[in-house]
Amino acid sequence: VSDLVRQLPPNTVEIIEATINRWTPLYPIVHKSSTIDAMQRLLGFYEATSSSIIILYQILGLLDLGTIGQRGDCTQQHHHFICQSERFYTMATALLDRVIDQPSLQSLQGLVIMQIYLQLSGRYSTASHISGVATRLAQTLGLHRHSHRFKFDPLETELRRRTWWCQYSLDASVSHLS
Repeated sequence: VSDLVRQLPPNTVEIIEATINRWTPLYPIVHKSSTIDAMQRLLGFYEATSSSIIILYQILGLLDLGTIGQRGDCTQQHHHFICQSERFYTMATALLDRVIDQPSLQSLQGLVIMQIYLQLSGRYSTASHISGVATRLAQTLGLHRHSHRFKFDPLETELRRRTWWCQYSLDASVSHLS
């Protein structure tokens, strides 16, 4: 984790804030201030914990979305719209197995963020695979059930509801593309 954190750009916080602002109207799955707080704790603390891996996965997914379409240094000497974001995607794929092994709302949020990126970058079969994993995780977490059955605070209840419906819509859309 510490090696990956050191590879993040110096303006990571600004990119994440802009990404959340841009994508939240379409996919309202993360709470901005909670995500920024967790990210800043991770950036200041380099010891790997189970939650830090999940937060790092979310950060990398948000960096993917935030840098898509930006011009970057490409080893293939062209300026394709995913060249800048591709390095964050590569870093995130190294964490995928560890994220899947830790079923939580934060893990699911990271998977949803990654699905959005995969669909935008035209990787429909990979997006379909991640969507299947994410849908099963959402059901395992009980997101498809009415929230009155659980004792969650209002923020978590709302995030669970939003994440479920975002996952539902992504799963439906990727099933038509793959």
